[in-house]
Amino acid sequence: MSIRPLLLLLVVLSLAAVERPNVVWIVSEDNSPYLGCYGEPLARTPVIDGMAKQGVRYTNARSAAPVCAPSRCSIITARFAVALGTQNMRSRWPIPDNLRYFPEHLRDAGYYCTNNAKTDYNVGNDRIKESWDESSKTAHWKNRPAGKPFFAVFNTELTHESSLHKRQPLTTDPAKVRVPAYLPDLPAVRQDIAQYHDRIALMDAFVGMKLQELEEAGLLEATIVVYYSDHGGAIPRGKRFLYDSGTLVPLVVRVPERFTDLAPQAVGTVCDDQVNLIDLGPTVLSWCGVALPSGIHGRAIAGPARSPAPAVGFAFRDRMDEKFDSGRAVYDQRYTYIRNYDPLVPHGQHLGYLWQAASMQAWADAFAAGTLTPAQAAFFKPKAVEELYDRTTDPDNVVNLAADPARATDLARLRAALQARLLAIRDSVAAPETVLAELRRDQPALTHLAEESRYPLARLLPLIDRIQVGRDAAAVAASLGDAHPLVRWWGASGAALLSEEPAALATLLNDPVIAVRIAAAESILRRRSDPAAVAALNTVLSTQADWLPRLAAANSISRLDDRTPFRAALEATKQDEEYTKRIVPWLLGRKPPAK
Repeated sequence: MSIRPLLLLLVVLSLAAVERPNVVWIVSEDNSPYLGCYGEPLARTPVIDGMAKQGVRYTNARSAAPVCAPSRCSIITARFAVALGTQNMRSRWPIPDNLRYFPEHLRDAGYYCTNNAKTDYNVGNDRIKESWDESSKTAHWKNRPAGKPFFAVFNTELTHESSLHKRQPLTTDPAKVRVPAYLPDLPAVRQDIAQYHDRIALMDAFVGMKLQELEEAGLLEATIVVYYSDHGGAIPRGKRFLYDSGTLVPLVVRVPERFTDLAPQAVGTVCDDQVNLIDLGPTVLSWCGVALPSGIHGRAIAGPARSPAPAVGFAFRDRMDEKFDSGRAVYDQRYTYIRNYDPLVPHGQHLGYLWQAASMQAWADAFAAGTLTPAQAAFFKPKAVEELYDRTTDPDNVVNLAADPARATDLARLRAALQARLLAIRDSVAAPETVLAELRRDQPALTHLAEESRYPLARLLPLIDRIQVGRDAAAVAASLGDAHPLVRWWGASGAALLSEEPAALATLLNDPVIAVRIAAAESILRRRSDPAAVAALNTVLSTQADWLPRLAAANSISRLDDRTPFRAALEATKQDEEYTKRIVPWLLGRKPPAK
């Protein structure tokens, strides 16, 4: 027998001598804490409310990203996806072969692991077979070999965003719902919020069914049960956005009495610690007596491997579906700080999937009609580079305090906390997806991101601040002639922020890196017409086999007032991928195909 199987056998035998808990996750989609135990007066959620009375409820639990795939990637790896380069929707990037999903360690320790059924881990070389004994719509702990402890995940799509795409008969009275300050008080908005409450009630019943299965099998008191949502939503400006409405999630942990030594704190209490969903995997390992792997970003929030909570939470967002954008956020006990790395792009870019909600269509129509308040209209306008919100007085995150001199100390503190986090995990924020894609995509993005010599993050972060916060024309001019393509890209994109066009910007229309050419063309065309810049974008649409440069060029065109010079190239460009199939028809004034 080789050494590794022998060691695993010894570990399993030693663990078998100690009673180990089963663990069940019940995961809903796209829902903020619209639950009775979180103070929602219209909630009909007796099951989860009961779990909270018998367990611990978390008030500062957040998803790593406000959308499913990068959030789930971060959970399964216990690493922020931005450190792996897998944060963009439908990422094709592989991860290193030696980077294991956390359930693999449970299986090594003798646990039977099942997933029912959503994965959506967003990597090019998924480890589903290595991670799960079964991952399917029939996967269940009931299928385990006799006597084996289990870790089982049950996902429900009852609250998914798509549940709002078709009006259903309503139980919740739309007249009684609370409309957030960032949304207009319109019938479609109230109806979607009411329908969202109805979907959450159905989801609560699903949770009850899963608890009943454990109870009927006599296993409820031998099983730690965790309920959470994969991110916030699904009302517009929830899912996909770094506000509380997008990242703050319900998290309830029920630990049976026989395992009180593993509980995070006393039954029936509330925990205000900063918790991220990437902490859940390490916590399961801690509960099950399995050593935490090295290199992870998550921590155990309970059990013997528990470690202290951080002072600030962290979340990220990058490309969502067909539209590019980039932002990072940190959260302390009072403030939300958001750093927008694409400030000329409004939060409210048209997204085909998002616009299927009646409330989103009504909101956009009201903006076009000029009937919105400033707080409601801000979503559709170019955004501030920095946003700061005091959640104690502004739970809807609509009053940006970043320019308030009275908050300068807090702004500087959170800005520094974010910079420290980006450097600590080597966040790919300064390596746009379009530039990374021109490197060897068959290699893990982590290969390119890990070394400062290849990815000069410590140099790039202060440069980006000089360009975007300081509007430093000299920094932009110097960047345009730099040897590193990432520096040139930030210079080319940042040129659009300046009052005058840098003299050297037009030379980048012939840059060897396609992404730099696209950025330069957009910056030029934002301020003036230019045949060479038009030709640069049209050439990408016409000649690139890879879908990503074409999507980037289409994004640049979507941000321009005059799209006429691109119509012929758009008509001819390939629509061979989900997101090009959405954006190109939209740019041409046609309805994209429904998903």
